[in-house]
Amino acid sequence: MKKLDSKLLLVIIAILILSVSCSKEGLFIKGSVDYYADGSISKGKLIEDSIIEGYPVISWIHFYENGKLKQFDLSENFSISNLEFPKGSTIFLNSEGIMVQAYLSKDLEIQGYKCPGGNLKEAVGFYPSGKLRFFFPKTDVLIDGVPCKGGGLHGIWLYETAHLEKAYLSENYKKDGRIFKEGDEIRFDDKK
Repeated sequence: MKKLDSKLLLVIIAILILSVSCSKEGLFIKGSVDYYADGSISKGKLIEDSIIEGYPVISWIHFYENGKLKQFDLSENFSISNLEFPKGSTIFLNSEGIMVQAYLSKDLEIQGYKCPGGNLKEAVGFYPSGKLRFFFPKTDVLIDGVPCKGGGLHGIWLYETAHLEKAYLSENYKKDGRIFKEGDEIRFDDKK
């Protein structure tokens, strides 16, 4: 009897382990899952909208080897770091689960700057604090008195203090007695 109880207990434990390890796989369309060498899931396409690690997700999602979310599309409007991201935006997290980048599905104003969204998939970067790190404006903008070039290929980088770190000039600019030409990349030290 004791031997039978031990075997039954082992079978129950094996079933529980198998159901837990397969629970994530059941979320994905058959054949869409890729794995890391250790057998953990690297990416897969969801069968339906789901909540994973507190995020409303849809479509393809990517994981780090430790099983934490890496990249996903939002299935609904959702607030992250005090910003309301539109449905369909792609969010990128670092291995600690902190948002570091996004592709916006619609234009979004962040810290007073219009950050483009839509089909162009322009990246917007963030510091771990949630403050804007970089963006690619559609049009020229003036930051800290500096005429910065927009237009998709010209990213603007900010310090965490929100001061300009680097940009390409949309017109000639004079700094410390030196003339910089339109199109030049210009860099600044943080004013803190």
